[in-house]
Amino acid sequence: MSFDALSLVSRATDPTGPASLRNRSVQLPFFADISRRFNTDVAAGKNLDPVLAALRKLREGIVSAGIMDDFAVRVYEFSVSVCLRAQNYPELLKSLTYLVGVLYPAFQRDTGSDEKLADVRVKGQHAKMTGLLMLYLTCYLPMSAKNSTIRSSKVVSESKEVLKLYKSAPISVQTSNSVIRAMDIHRAILRDVDFVHFKKLWNQLDPDEQIIVKQIIPHVRERTLDILTKSYFTLPFSFISKYTIFSEDVQVLEDIFKQKFSTEFNLRVVDGTVHLRLTKRK
Repeated sequence: MSFDALSLVSRATDPTGPASLRNRSVQLPFFADISRRFNTDVAAGKNLDPVLAALRKLREGIVSAGIMDDFAVRVYEFSVSVCLRAQNYPELLKSLTYLVGVLYPAFQRDTGSDEKLADVRVKGQHAKMTGLLMLYLTCYLPMSAKNSTIRSSKVVSESKEVLKLYKSAPISVQTSNSVIRAMDIHRAILRDVDFVHFKKLWNQLDPDEQIIVKQIIPHVRERTLDILTKSYFTLPFSFISKYTIFSEDVQVLEDIFKQKFSTEFNLRVVDGTVHLRLTKRK
């Protein structure tokens, strides 16, 4: 079978035929082929868009078939991993939403005694994926959020969704480290950016969580600099970089200051000290 010839179920000429992605006999080898292509493409440094397109087909076939089992869960968990690697946030949201909102509750409700081991694995992943979805709702900023006012408004508007998701989760998920970290990040952002707490939390995040949280770092950095500028005339460059540099190089902060201070850069940054405000001459 040529997997490249498979079409989306919604566009297939025979969506219920033997070669349809609604059939588990097609889904299983297709998923194996996607996994193989993913490993090959990552090793070769290739663009992951073709893998994401194939996963989209497979996910649609699974949803269309209406089967919510361990295989469906594994496909969606794998989709989350690929989306994170490719930093494809629209597809990431689709995968996380269906996984957390539909698959996990259905699978854990219907799991029988013969699937206890799978159930244990899923429970652990349920907490991780719920935390990732909460971080997405808190930290992902669309390109339309170009200024701090719009960004702050977005964070506040998503707060209800984050709390709703948290309250709907089982107690075991609510008390998991993944969800606790996500709630702490949410509170740090919501409190007009508690940059000290935010930096402490950043250092505790795992790599997947950092991929999502870094989306809000420009907003955190801008707000942090605003707060420091209103509070201090001068600060050591090392102090400012401690709370505004995350996974990037310190050069990023220097470039920001050059843009912020323009022609005054040489007056503002002297011998490791940043003059956030210049005293007015009488």
